[in-house]
Amino acid sequence: MSVKKNSLNLLERLSCQKRILIFSPHPDDDCIGMGSAIFSLSQNNRIKTVYMTSGWRGVGGNITVSEKKLLRKKEALEACRILGLNKKHIKFLNLPFYDTGKIGIRDVDLLRVEIEKFRPQIIFACGESNDPHRTHGKCLKILEKALKRLKFSPRIIFYRVWEDFKEFNLFLPFGKKIMQKKIEAIKAHKSQLIPKFSKRDISSFWKREEKLNKKFAAMLRNRGLLRNTNFLFSEVFKACPANPEKYGDFRDKK
Repeated sequence: MSVKKNSLNLLERLSCQKRILIFSPHPDDDCIGMGSAIFSLSQNNRIKTVYMTSGWRGVGGNITVSEKKLLRKKEALEACRILGLNKKHIKFLNLPFYDTGKIGIRDVDLLRVEIEKFRPQIIFACGESNDPHRTHGKCLKILEKALKRLKFSPRIIFYRVWEDFKEFNLFLPFGKKIMQKKIEAIKAHKSQLIPKFSKRDISSFWKREEKLNKKFAAMLRNRGLLRNTNFLFSEVFKACPANPEKYGDFRDKK
């Protein structure tokens, strides 16, 4: 992983009172990939998180599918509460492809409608396709199709969950207290503390994120991009297109 020379501090560049839409493939990807960003940005912006699938396939145990869906919903609501969001900021979309196995026009339309209703200035989305169950990749394809049908162009920012970006050009630094908030939110997803489908050596998501977020901050500090010694951690993002310097302070496009 490398830091691009024109990388920008998202917290400094993102002015307040923006409409921010967050797409999360599963009910825990948002807090894993950008939990600190959600907490920090929710203070002065209008945020809505959309869970694209129910995530029931990731729940073990001898309970029904309905019970698994309800469990993941309850866990997501608690995690959002910890990060400063309430029910009015959350939407469980339950895209059909997750159960049918095939992306259809209804998946695209459901996503498009959510975007058009909220009309975000900025969209955060999981920008990876190499998750063990391939759901992230399918969600990314659906988003790409939905964006092509819009009559306006929101800014797109990608976050990571399973894999590291080869390069990133936006970052959001934070301190110990917010790291603890993020850990608490991840732990609220009790059914996911040990990833069911992981083929990798992951003891838990929160331990991995604590380690990685510390690593990202060290990388930024070594490049002279992070001078505040209280910022021991950082989340990283990719602007799309990859020219965040043109984002300015994320004003509305004219």
